[in-house]
Amino acid sequence: MRHNLRYLRDPGRIIRKLRWVRIHRGPSRDITVESWNGRLTVNSRDWFIGKSLFVDRAYEPETIAAAMKALEAGGWITRGAKGTVLDIGANIGMITTALLRHGWFDRAVCIEPSPANLRLLRLNLAQNELEARTTVLGVAMSSEPGELAFELSERNTGDNRVRVPGSAGTPGAFKEERRVEIKVPVDTLDHALAAAGVNATEVKLLWMDIQGFEGKCLEGASKTLAAGMPVILEFWPYGIARAGMARADYMAVLRRHFDRAFRIQDDGVVPLTLAEVDSLFEEVHQPNKMAQLLFVKGEGKGI
Repeated sequence: MRHNLRYLRDPGRIIRKLRWVRIHRGPSRDITVESWNGRLTVNSRDWFIGKSLFVDRAYEPETIAAAMKALEAGGWITRGAKGTVLDIGANIGMITTALLRHGWFDRAVCIEPSPANLRLLRLNLAQNELEARTTVLGVAMSSEPGELAFELSERNTGDNRVRVPGSAGTPGAFKEERRVEIKVPVDTLDHALAAAGVNATEVKLLWMDIQGFEGKCLEGASKTLAAGMPVILEFWPYGIARAGMARADYMAVLRRHFDRAFRIQDDGVVPLTLAEVDSLFEEVHQPNKMAQLLFVKGEGKGI
């Protein structure tokens, strides 16, 4: 029903969808669109984020708005006040541009290891006149520095992932074993921010989507998280398992850093205990199922 309402509210959407199918089938090229998130250039081969921005002229506006509304209500952020958002797995910048253009933050640190995404990320920051307000780090995040294999999805630039040692060739639900592999530099969040001169106390929100590798990033972020900022992350049990992290270890990291959680839905947020987060491993266990979660520490602020 909600899908059909989109076409009723925006009759041009079906025309754009048909155009995107044609564009997607053609040669790989840059396509620039004006969207709710900002002026964004996408790759024509990206069937997910690129398609969403081209067809819907927006990427997850309801989720972003619901999360920000909840954080404002809880006193974690104040719209229009100065503050930095840390965007880990920034992709082509669609989250950063939305959060800065709509006034929730005035600065951002964008972390993205994919060379192709990095090119578009820098282009998109420039054409939204945000270069001076952003710091871009071209590394992947983990529990220790070094270099790791990184697999590239042909049709979904948001599903590029760190490939853990020993997993090459292991069949996956999305045929991950067939993906092209490159090497990318890896750092801990604590070290990367310190090297970039970013004070964790200035970070008002950490937004992270790194395809199941979030737990490994949090393991290398103890000093950063001690500053107490809320953390929004994609919870994807299939990706977590694919990243080589056991459920118990993932939950141990969450319990070490956070007291409470909230499930972000388009119409608002639902409070969860950490025990209920643990139970989500059963609810969203299928490879194509995931949830958007908000984590906070301390009882001083409520949502």
